[in-house]
Amino acid sequence: MHTEHLNNLRPWLVFLGWFTAAALTSLIVLVMIWIGWLDPEDTRQTLPVMLAVVLGFFGGGFLAGYLAGLAPILYGIAIGLTSLVVWVVVNAIVGAFMPDSAWDALTAEYTLSVVLVHIIAAILGARLGYRRSVVTL
Repeated sequence: MHTEHLNNLRPWLVFLGWFTAAALTSLIVLVMIWIGWLDPEDTRQTLPVMLAVVLGFFGGGFLAGYLAGLAPILYGIAIGLTSLVVWVVVNAIVGAFMPDSAWDALTAEYTLSVVLVHIIAAILGARLGYRRSVVTL
């Protein structure tokens, strides 16, 4: 693609896409709990959670790609990596104030797969949003 340059990346669109993706993912998880597909007490239900992540980050990527009309792959990668940065910052803040509350439920393999799912779903959504914005322009 000819638009994949870092100077085409707008940080406010990355954060808007990430916040939209996180909100959609949370909404989908809450709906899954409400209809009984997901048990909030069971930490082993990875398929419904991954489905929520895919749908949420696809939507966030779509919004960023549609509004930007440029660099959909970079927007998808940036949205996915923003999740990792937010996770590290939240862990550091929570760990500083509550040292006994470590987030050790995620294995390294599962964490890597979740981050890759974030990035891939956001790229696909941004690509579709980019295509829709170019058609409507």
